[in-house]
Amino acid sequence: MLTGRKYRLEPTAEQAALLQELGDICRAVWNTALDQRR
Repeated sequence: MLTGRKYRLEPTAEQAALLQELGDICRAVWNTALDQRR
């Protein structure tokens, strides 16, 4: 039987800013692709 594990991220302020920026970029790419597909 497979069991999963959960990990909690505790990024520093600098890492959190980079993660936020990466998330924003990914969301923009996703939304652009979705618009083009429509």
